[in-house]
Amino acid sequence: MATLDEIRAAVEKKIPGAFTPVRKSPFELLPTGIAALDGQIGGLPLGGISQFCAPADMTTGRTTIMVSTMAQLTRKRRYCALLDAHDAFDPVCAQKNGVDLSRVLWFRGRRTPQHTELEQAFKAADILVNNGGFELIFVDISDVPEEELRRVPMTTWFRFARVVEKSEMGLVFLMPFAAAQSCAALTVQMKQAKILWRGPRYPTHARLFAGLEMDFEVERGKHPTAHERGSTRMENQNL
Repeated sequence: MATLDEIRAAVEKKIPGAFTPVRKSPFELLPTGIAALDGQIGGLPLGGISQFCAPADMTTGRTTIMVSTMAQLTRKRRYCALLDAHDAFDPVCAQKNGVDLSRVLWFRGRRTPQHTELEQAFKAADILVNNGGFELIFVDISDVPEEELRRVPMTTWFRFARVVEKSEMGLVFLMPFAAAQSCAALTVQMKQAKILWRGPRYPTHARLFAGLEMDFEVERGKHPTAHERGSTRMENQNL
């Protein structure tokens, strides 16, 4: 029976460098357009998975971050995609905040007898990451029940990570918890956001929305090992 060294030698003879570790260059980071946040995370990694995580019933600013990033991209005449599992995206609000909708592919998920919203979103993501053409692909599955998301096998996340790391696109998930685990290059755990108001305290109906103050924890899957904590204030983001 052949030894492991003999097998390795035979494979190397047919495929030179088969067992040589691949040195991947550092991720290119795409700014979100929110200066305080970019100062903490640097931006969203191209060639990697990002996950922004928080319970669905919590105001955290995830949508604001997504819309701001989309506005940055489309202003530069670049393309992005949004796989919106529960059809929650507000295109009118996004357009008011600078998003050029002509440069956004918007997939609106609906449950069918054959597929759940999560299955539809993942099938669409599979098609897009394997065909390219978009700088960023957002997958909004933040309203998917946690127990359903936990049934997604780790092989699915590994497959997405392997395809994306060979490309120049970023894959960004908005979801209830960090389901992609170590497959993600960037994980941002969002905390309850504080809503900022402008105007007199009373009467309350006279106050105007001024922005959000967010707290978050950052974990980088392939860079620094330590967790980072931070906060950012986003004013005049009417989302």
